[in-house]
Amino acid sequence: MSTEENKAIVRRYVQEVVNEGKIELIDSIFASELAFHLPHFTGSLRGREILRQLIGQTRTVFPDMRMDIQDILAEADKVFTRGTFQGTYHGTPLGGSCKIADGIMPIVLIPGMTLFRIQAGNRRREGPQICEVWIEENFVEVLRQLGIPVRFPPELACIKGWSN
Repeated sequence: MSTEENKAIVRRYVQEVVNEGKIELIDSIFASELAFHLPHFTGSLRGREILRQLIGQTRTVFPDMRMDIQDILAEADKVFTRGTFQGTYHGTPLGGSCKIADGIMPIVLIPGMTLFRIQAGNRRREGPQICEVWIEENFVEVLRQLGIPVRFPPELACIKGWSN
């Protein structure tokens, strides 16, 4: 399995599953024992069904969602991407304080980085599959873009030049 093949499977996931909404491809792209790590969950989420639910829910809130990869690097069985998620927010106001003026839904841009681990194909399946994913995203920026006040712990106020 070459690093170019590993990058190709990640690009396929981003383009076909995330951008085009072809959720039916998850079984061929992801291993059944998938582990998905998100910063707002204390443990990993496991299995393809969880990923289907996450993408489905995200598509409900951001029906025109799109992920653009700015950088992609690979070494051994790992692929790293840095990119931007973009979508028009159609969800319910978070905490009732989201500022949606005159029915105009805001477009959010979320910078983030993702690390994928790829496992090689074996006798039971052809080709490599993504078996583990770590996502880091700037959710604080999402809240700010939606007009939701973000307050940090008061101890950060002692850092020179810091402001909310």
